[in-house]
Amino acid sequence: MTTFKKIITVVLMLALTLTVCIGFGGCTKVNETAYYVSPNGSDENDGSKNKPFATPEKAVEAVRETIAAGLNKPVTVYFHAGDYKVTNINFTEADSGTAEYPVTYKAYGDGDVIFNGGKTLANGSFKAVTDEAILARLKDEVKDKVKVIDLKAEGLTLEDIGNLFVWGTYSTAKQYNDGTVGNNCELFWNDERLTIARYPNEGFVYVESVVDQGDKSNLIPGTVKVDDETLAEMKTWQSPGDAWLFGYFMFNWADMTTPIASVDMNTGAITPKHHSTYGYKEGAEYYFFNVLEELDAEGEYYIDRDNMLLYVYPPEENKDKDALMSVSTDILITGENVSNVTFEQIQFKGVRNDVIKLTGDNNTFRDCKVMNSYGWGINISGWNNLVYGCEIGYMGKGGVRMTGGDRATLTPGNNVIENCYIHHFEEIYRTYQQGAFVVGCGNKIIHNEIAYAPHCVLSYSGNDHLIAYNYIHDVVYESSDAGALYVGGDWTSCGTEIKYNLFENIGGTEGKYPKAIYFDDGMSSGIIYGNIVVNCSGNAINLGGGRDIIVKNNLVISDNPPLFYDDRMGVDGWASIYYKTKPGEGMWTTLDRVPYTSDLWKERFPRLASITTDYEDYLSPDFPANPAYSEIENNIFIGNKSAKNFWEISEAVYQYSTIGINYSYAGVSEILEDGTYTVKELPIFLNNMKWEQIPYTEIGRYNTNDNAE
Repeated sequence: MTTFKKIITVVLMLALTLTVCIGFGGCTKVNETAYYVSPNGSDENDGSKNKPFATPEKAVEAVRETIAAGLNKPVTVYFHAGDYKVTNINFTEADSGTAEYPVTYKAYGDGDVIFNGGKTLANGSFKAVTDEAILARLKDEVKDKVKVIDLKAEGLTLEDIGNLFVWGTYSTAKQYNDGTVGNNCELFWNDERLTIARYPNEGFVYVESVVDQGDKSNLIPGTVKVDDETLAEMKTWQSPGDAWLFGYFMFNWADMTTPIASVDMNTGAITPKHHSTYGYKEGAEYYFFNVLEELDAEGEYYIDRDNMLLYVYPPEENKDKDALMSVSTDILITGENVSNVTFEQIQFKGVRNDVIKLTGDNNTFRDCKVMNSYGWGINISGWNNLVYGCEIGYMGKGGVRMTGGDRATLTPGNNVIENCYIHHFEEIYRTYQQGAFVVGCGNKIIHNEIAYAPHCVLSYSGNDHLIAYNYIHDVVYESSDAGALYVGGDWTSCGTEIKYNLFENIGGTEGKYPKAIYFDDGMSSGIIYGNIVVNCSGNAINLGGGRDIIVKNNLVISDNPPLFYDDRMGVDGWASIYYKTKPGEGMWTTLDRVPYTSDLWKERFPRLASITTDYEDYLSPDFPANPAYSEIENNIFIGNKSAKNFWEISEAVYQYSTIGINYSYAGVSEILEDGTYTVKELPIFLNNMKWEQIPYTEIGRYNTNDNAE
């Protein structure tokens, strides 16, 4: 045998000894400590391949003991497919791996590994309704379609189910001592959230008139009247006073629910139990829910808590599937100061709370699913954490929130949300529960798809973040004063780049005019570059009086006004009094959050450092309330040129900022190559416009998982 052949043989033998692969089930590394978990195992076992544990909790305990004995190799816990009942697993510093020897919890073999805080309700346990009293309350066309299940027979108690509690970002229930604050159990069918029986089945009814605004300071809720058609429907209900209300009673970014305190079935006057934060207005949107008689559409359900019976109209497409009821009120996975831990290919679901909440460094969630829960999906604080290739969906609140980095020293946190599919969130709390949100300094939201949510879906706070190559679509369909990417009220959030994102189908509900990118109430110092906005009901880019904002090389295809930039924060602006733009008040307090006059900040953000706090100098471009130092140029807007107010920029913006060459045109085919977002050669009179082609084919999720950082 030649020397070369000997070398090749040795290399192959070494490679074979590094891992032992078992069929298609996965590979167990020889140079690691491995534990196994199986639904058919026992916690009396040693966790070996042939004697696996039965529960995740036992595996965590074994890993903790291994770490305490001293790590000399990586540790991996392999989970066989199965549904593992989990209430809460709390990680601590004692569960941490090291950079050299990390700890990994991952799926092993084929099939789903599910950490489940809920109760599975087998399809066969749902029966036809035979109770004549209940059938009399149901509409004729659904009597044979509604099913019932005895929750007591499923081993559930009223304590497991809990009361019906309020929800809504602007709920005022905490001001009352009436037992309405808590997290609701919910019903999911084939992973999709079902709806408590409601009227109307879709959309809203509208406040006919306001009888009394009430007295917010004394917790007097006020009274509104329903329209005649709604009152006629209410008269078919056995107990209309037991219904609840969901509404946008003043602004369609302020959602709340409340029980009904009283109802006059003669006049249609309704008094909510809780007051509306901002009062009521004629025409406000709302609907009724928790009404058995309105159990008349696929995907609706009603819980009779007195008798522990669940009534449901199963979705036709998935009527043969099992259901899931979220039960646990705990956060499924918690941890403080836990680091170098990876979760891979595991599903987390079924809780009446947030699902995952960790602090620590160098933690990873890879190719996981976080589903069917009441709160946020993943909330991580620390440094160098990664959420990659995950699916987060059907969440009551938001998707992924990551916090890290140091603003004072502008040290990046390097937390990354990447290649994720985040969808169907804000399903309960309908406003300001973002799909992806980064806080601090130097974090990233890149190459994700974020879709199907009623309000804002992207946001950030702090400095030097990167929000890039994301595909955002079919969002912000219940509000006007909102944006798919929404930030507001900060002069010091400098350095963040919003680039190469595709915003598509933003809004769309009649009468709603949301924005794609919205810098609200003086938000300043962002870089909006190379984004594509297609079919936005409102302004593609809306700048609410901020300063030092770069808007360049963006492509907008919409028949609605593409750009709005006002002077609301200026001395004569409509928001100047409302926001108290004097030193020591309102927006001025944002300057106290960071050392903006330090040498480091002066070098990085010289225009912020040059701000004057001399209110007598209010006409200076360095007076922060003025929309100064922004640059808007090299943007292409394609749409209906006859649209009114196609281009809306205040005179103060022209005075204090730079408006360069931008191009507006009516026809898509004249500007873009067929079927692409590639801009054709521009007309000769625009030869000074320095357009850079947008890498639109790279936007969104990767085709493979080979591109992780």
